[in-house]
Amino acid sequence: MKKIGTMIILSMFLLFLSPSIAPVQQAHASDEWTAVVTTDGSNLNVRSGPGTNYSIIGKFANGTVVNYGAIDPIPSADWTYVWGKDINGKSISGYCHNDYLR
Repeated sequence: MKKIGTMIILSMFLLFLSPSIAPVQQAHASDEWTAVVTTDGSNLNVRSGPGTNYSIIGKFANGTVVNYGAIDPIPSADWTYVWGKDINGKSISGYCHNDYLR
């Protein structure tokens, strides 16, 4: 009887507690996409918030590929929170108007 109890406990350990045998949950794919800055050729202002009343914190060159996704500190219908390399090669994040993102 003691042998059966030991086998049951060992089996439970192997099935439920062992990290090498337990099923691994896959992480969800990141909700992140890219867009291309599309202007008349000029640089695009990057702002600290979603509107022209917010300060300009940097600029993206026309044609720059930027990232955007589920992260959006201040949701807006017309502005998107983006991140990428500015005209000086520095990583920045802020808001750009949707009219200039394709």
